[in-house]
Amino acid sequence: MRRWRTQRITGAALAAPVGLALLAGCAASSAHASGHASAPADQPAGRVLSRAIAAVRGASTVHIEVRVTTGAASVTYSDDAGGSFGDQIIAASNGGTATVLEVKGVGYFKANVPGLVGFLGLSGTDARKFAGQWISFQPGDVGYQRVVSGVTLGSVADELALGGQVRSLGARRVAGQAVIGLQGGTPPVWNARMGGTATLYVAAGAMPLPVTFRATTDGGGASAAFSRWGEPVHVTPPAHTIPSSSVVS
Repeated sequence: MRRWRTQRITGAALAAPVGLALLAGCAASSAHASGHASAPADQPAGRVLSRAIAAVRGASTVHIEVRVTTGAASVTYSDDAGGSFGDQIIAASNGGTATVLEVKGVGYFKANVPGLVGFLGLSGTDARKFAGQWISFQPGDVGYQRVVSGVTLGSVADELALGGQVRSLGARRVAGQAVIGLQGGTPPVWNARMGGTATLYVAAGAMPLPVTFRATTDGGGASAAFSRWGEPVHVTPPAHTIPSSSVVS
């Protein structure tokens, strides 16, 4: 979910997101969230968080809807993530759009002109040249980590690892589902310049999969909802691509 990387589409001015839209949230699949012994609300928060992170890493797939806001600007991300694959559709309020795929460690990126300018930092001339074309990023390529971060389950798990002292908010209900709330600092992977607060709600069962997440930093915020755990996802690499070395340097 590095969907909190607002700077990708909207430019460096949005590198520190502002304001948080509280997402009502989508419930995790009942197959994971029910029929198991409950994870008690008084269980140590650090242990619940560790179990939740492990559950994400051990899952097969998940759908995630994310919104990041900075002042009047916003970016939304719609993701389907798996263990070694994923796809992400990005839309920014400035008109930038992009699609990101990751298949077996290779990243693929396609965007319109505003997306290429804001995300890859291309000039207007180059952005018009490469708009609508798939650009492939191999491990080690310039920009590779920015492209693939948050697309697969492993990187999603990293983005949920609350920082600082984590405390339990106890048992709650979100979207009609029994959950346990955890609160701590914004995950270190976000590189928040002035810290911040993040809250993660996980299913109150033996499989504490995330249900919703929200965070605020020194001038920004994000919210995410998780659903469709374990449903089939198929991601196929594009047939024709342009090597990233021909586009960015």
